[in-house]
Amino acid sequence: DKFGLSKTDSPIKYILSEDCKTLTVSNSGDKHAKAVCAAIGTDDYVLGSIIESQLINIVGPFGTQSPTRATAAMQFMQTQKPADEIEGLLLSQMYTAHSLAMEFAARAAQSSEDSEFVDRNVNRASRLMRAFSNHLESLNRHRGKGQQKVTVEHVHVHSVGQAVIAPVMGDSKKRGEG
Repeated sequence: DKFGLSKTDSPIKYILSEDCKTLTVSNSGDKHAKAVCAAIGTDDYVLGSIIESQLINIVGPFGTQSPTRATAAMQFMQTQKPADEIEGLLLSQMYTAHSLAMEFAARAAQSSEDSEFVDRNVNRASRLMRAFSNHLESLNRHRGKGQQKVTVEHVHVHSVGQAVIAPVMGDSKKRGEG
């Protein structure tokens, strides 16, 4: 592909450092850089690493970094194969919205708190789910999968009330009209 990766290249994986405070990558160096660029949809490693960092810092349980969740986030990005940076940004926002929506929904479902706490978390989850749907629509439009537009270029209406719709092809004098 355009990023120099083959189907046999390993997915991006993260592990906790020995001090259990930071995430490190299991495949380092040039392979990791190429994999991040492919996952984000960019040729620019600096941009790719910034988006990677933003994504993996958000998807862990609140306030923590989880190697499993970070790996899942980047593997999601890899499987979606963004064609450019816009797709990469939309996909990272979609993954973040989904992850946070599920987190807020879980808080609401597992809560023994008052109903106001539950309502707040359900509302947050609902807004994030709507944001996910909006991002999906934007992604589909960007990829050309949105609603298609039909343009009628020329209409002939005959005396019996029937209309013939056809594209305009060249000069009308060349077709014997006019």
